[in-house]
Amino acid sequence: MSEIRLETPRHGRSELHMGAWSDRLSYLDDPAFDLLWAVERALRTHRPSAVEFDAEGHGYIIVFDWCDQFIIADDGTFTLTHVDIKLEEVAAALVRDIRKDLDLWATFPTGAEDNQSELEDRKIDLGILLSVVEKRL
Repeated sequence: MSEIRLETPRHGRSELHMGAWSDRLSYLDDPAFDLLWAVERALRTHRPSAVEFDAEGHGYIIVFDWCDQFIIADDGTFTLTHVDIKLEEVAAALVRDIRKDLDLWATFPTGAEDNQSELEDRKIDLGILLSVVEKRL
């Protein structure tokens, strides 16, 4: 199995690793929710689902598909990276890593730690979305 890992968020940043590819995630997006919604949609519909990220200086789009994942990066030139990992493996790894750092992902990127009610709502919403993705595996 190829490595799939979502790093613990720190200081408004994280990193996603899928096989030999990796790139940063920024507070400009909401990576936990964005990634989970995209893989949930792909698992549910059996059709490709995409999510776009602003990596502060460049951007990329991840296309989640049943047997292969694709990253379209724009760092001045467009590059296409193919990651030969099944969608179920990606989804399971994302669930594992987000669940492991649930409190940190709930506060990322909104600064919800300053508002206890908002933080609790985000934790509940994230927990529900994690459960939905798990049921689709």
